[in-house]
Order: sequence, then C-alpha cells, then structure tokens
Amino acid sequence: VHTFPVTKSLFSGRRRSGTHRRDVPIRFSSEHELAAAQQRLTRECLPAGSLWASLRSGNGGCGGGGGNGKMLLVLVNPAAGKGEGVEAYERDVAPVLKCIPDLRLDVRVTQRRGEAHAAAAGIQLEKYAGIVCVGGDGTLAEVFNGLMSRPDAAAADAAAFPLGVIPAGSGNAIAKSLTGKTAQDRGEPCDRTSAALAIARGNLIGLNRAEVRTGGGGG
Repeated sequence: VHTFPVTKSLFSGRRRSGTHRRDVPIRFSSEHELAAAQQRLTRECLPAGSLWASLRSGNGGCGGGGGNGKMLLVLVNPAAGKGEGVEAYERDVAPVLKCIPDLRLDVRVTQRRGEAHAAAAGIQLEKYAGIVCVGGDGTLAEVFNGLMSRPDAAAADAAAFPLGVIPAGSGNAIAKSLTGKTAQDRGEPCDRTSAALAIARGNLIGLNRAEVRTGGGGG
C-alpha cells in the first residue's frame, strides 16, 4: 500500500510531500485473506461515494479502486504561481497520481492562454474519468468554461464532470476551499500533495455555481 504520511517541520508546519512515499506491505496466506484485505483497505482508503470505487464497481472489481481503463487529463500551467507549475507537478503530484491503478495519465503542459479551455472543450468525455488542473484559479476557470462551451454540454452533463484542483497558483481560493473542506473533515494539511491524495482517493465535493448570460443587441 502506497502512503504519503504527514510530516512536520519547524518552518513549514504539517504537510505532505510527493518525495516522501512510504510503502506498507500487506501479507496474506490465502485468497480469502487477500479478498478480506482488499475490502478492508477499500473501506479505510476510499471515502463514501468515491469516484474510483464507482468506476471499479462498474467493472465488477473490488479492492483499491482505479480508473477502470479510463484516462485522467492533467493540465499543467507552467506559468502558475512563480512559474513552478511543471516542477510542482513532477515533485508533489505525479508520484501520487501514478499510484491510482488502471488509470492512464494524459499530461499536457499548456503553452498559451486559452489552451486549457480548448482541451476541455475538445476531449471525448467518455474516455476520461476527470480533469486535474495544476495551476491557480484562472486555470480552473478556463477548464470549466471550456466544458460548458461544448456543443454536448447539456447532454453530457458537463457541469458535473469531475474536476481536480492542485493549488499551484498565487491565490488558489477555490483549491483552498476544496482542500480545506477535506482537511477539516480528516485533520489533514492543505498542500499540493494532499490535494493530489484527495484526487487519488476519489473525494467528490459538490460546488454551487453562478451563471451570467448577457443578451445580444445594442444599447
């Protein structure tokens, strides 16, 4: 079992790091014990209503969850924050997401404004389990607006398509709100690796949205 334990330092407080992974062996002597261990770990590691548990149940599987052969689109904004988006992903996020079984990562580093919007508007949603935004609030806004601009947005229920947020920007208001909810419930820190771990566990948190429509015509 791959774990990313919380560490504590004098200057940064309680936090996780993608470079600090600890593997815990689970030993068993029979298939019955293996099945029991899988069920126990599913209860302990995956929250109620986990995205990965629902995907696995559709395949008749049990155990540690997974993407059921689907892909996870990861959009990395290299200019986010202090220009450390790619480094933040490789160090703190990728080691966690790669632990999700049966899930392929489609990682794209955006090169210009609007590219995240275009990616969300153009992918085949049925092939993806969700989209992860590594960046700030602007990156997330681009992705959501891209989903809502799709011709099939209503039919595909694009507004409910799972989005993951990794706080790599300057403000990270939405990411802090989402991760803060998880941290409050579980007593965990708010950082990039903890956000990635929430995605790996399949945490789903609903958000209200407001939509403003402007009419055409002059005046």
